Amino acid sequence: MKKQAAFTLVELMVTLALAIILASFALPNIRSTLLNNRITTKTNTLVGAINYARGEAISRSNSGSIVVVQPLAADKSWDEGWRVWVDINENENPDAQDIIKRFDFKNDNIEVSIDTELEYIHYINQGRVRLPSNANQITFTICHTDYERGHQVTILPTGRVRTTRFECPSS
Repeated sequence: MKKQAAFTLVELMVTLALAIILASFALPNIRSTLLNNRITTKTNTLVGAINYARGEAISRSNSGSIVVVQPLAADKSWDEGWRVWVDINENENPDAQDIIKRFDFKNDNIEVSIDTELEYIHYINQGRVRLPSNANQITFTICHTDYERGHQVTILPTGRVRTTRFECPSS
């Protein structure tokens, strides 16, 4: 009779226990990496939209049109996304023909807050941004509700954008 080679129950249990211990160390790091990537993606999309609006303002500088970045949500929250539009008829409302691009983010638990009570970001000719009278820059903070690290996006008066890492306040 031929002897069969196989794992014993003890060997299988030890291997399974080691796999569980290793997974318990790896999973939190994977979650942190995924959250960090999602925050970075939303930050890069915001920066891209702002740079796009600035570029449109520069290219339309002869027409005198104002390019606007505005939140999509009715409550003026930037969390759900934003749109870029050109105020061709200068009525400060986006008509169907005015909207150039739209950026949607639904239910991702990433909060985008702004340091002023701005409902719009206005880019005028030469790519400059209109600032509120009490501010010398506009700063967005992008944080996930369950993660301690985020990003800050700062728009300078010249319209240029700067991005930095940020320690989010604990919820």
